[in-house]
Amino acid sequence: LKRLSLELGGKAPCIVCDDADLDLAIPQILAAGTILSGQQCTAATRILVQRKVAPAFKDAMTRALKAFRVGPGHLPDSDMGAVIDLANRDRILRLIEEVGERHRMVVRGGKVEGMATHAAFVSPTLVEVEDPRSDVVQNEHFAPLMTLEVFDSDRDGVGLANATRFGLGSSVWTRDHARAHRMAREVRCGTVWINAHNKLFAEAETGGYRESGFGRLHGLEGMNDFMETKHVYEEIGSL
Repeated sequence: LKRLSLELGGKAPCIVCDDADLDLAIPQILAAGTILSGQQCTAATRILVQRKVAPAFKDAMTRALKAFRVGPGHLPDSDMGAVIDLANRDRILRLIEEVGERHRMVVRGGKVEGMATHAAFVSPTLVEVEDPRSDVVQNEHFAPLMTLEVFDSDRDGVGLANATRFGLGSSVWTRDHARAHRMAREVRCGTVWINAHNKLFAEAETGGYRESGFGRLHGLEGMNDFMETKHVYEEIGSL
């Protein structure tokens, strides 16, 4: 028998409530969406914004993306480096074209000019999506591509967050402590960050629900895959 632990895909949603601190949320969500050039399983890929603050969020995120700098990772003024290789660069460029044919682009990413021909740089993309059943929402793309979805009530926001087959990481952005923890309980993900995203610690378990995998990494539960429990019973008075 082979023991199996799987850490799989993500599609991490960020739920931005109408009382969120946008000055805090926007740069952190952008950083979380572009970590490892969007090629991390817990990277922020779905941004769910409450309707009341959606226009302000969209405007501010657009400005942040347009000021975003893509370049060699060893340069201090680079906000994001290259993707893993040229094959994935080209795959992501094709994906951007396909998504742009079906959805409204807020900021269209693409090949970064001025780089060497063998360089695998792609700038990040933000696209508005109305139907959560669309492929761009449902599929794990492993790319610096984020979707923007709008919700009305807290229940709607949680429903959108749970509307994929994945459940690895997520975040809730609000100034209301009780609201944050209520929503965190209802989101079906192995990790929910509050007013943060991608805060990973060796002491805290990381792992997914549903098609995001089996088992847990890190923490005490991370040891379970390497252990076998033995039960020893002794009848009292028999010795």
